[in-house]
Amino acid sequence: MKPLYSIEIEPEVRDWLELLPAKHFLKVDEYVGLLAERATTLGEPLGRAVMTHSRWTRRNDCEAAEAEAVTETRQGIRLAMALAEAVYLRRTELGLTQTELAARAGLTQAKISRIEGSDAVPTLPLLAKLARALDASLNIAIDEDDAQVSFTPHTNAA
Repeated sequence: MKPLYSIEIEPEVRDWLELLPAKHFLKVDEYVGLLAERATTLGEPLGRAVMTHSRWTRRNDCEAAEAEAVTETRQGIRLAMALAEAVYLRRTELGLTQTELAARAGLTQAKISRIEGSDAVPTLPLLAKLARALDASLNIAIDEDDAQVSFTPHTNAA
């Protein structure tokens, strides 16, 4: 099976990547793919750094499809990343620190950090706590190859 991406990286980084468990490698793969897609919108110096330090391109000549388990893992990673971004955006919109959000939600700062780092898959009760703490409704739309997660702020009548 041909690799899905071709990438030019330093030998030390390649050695590190080869030691990663498959699930962690897939997460790195998703992040680098996301960075490559958004490199032009990151602005200087980030956009230039992404494109200078890695040449990450999707291979169009890949004949074999990914295994179903790999596809499901990638979808889970994308969903966790979408939730992480939504929590971060709403928290910063409210001007809250991770510690302040944790206190509002009855969680630890470390748990908030894991959610924002897409390292945790929250349960439904935890998502409800987050939505209440962020004074918003949580919206999740999952399609075959896409997931959208957002918070809709509650409007308070004065």
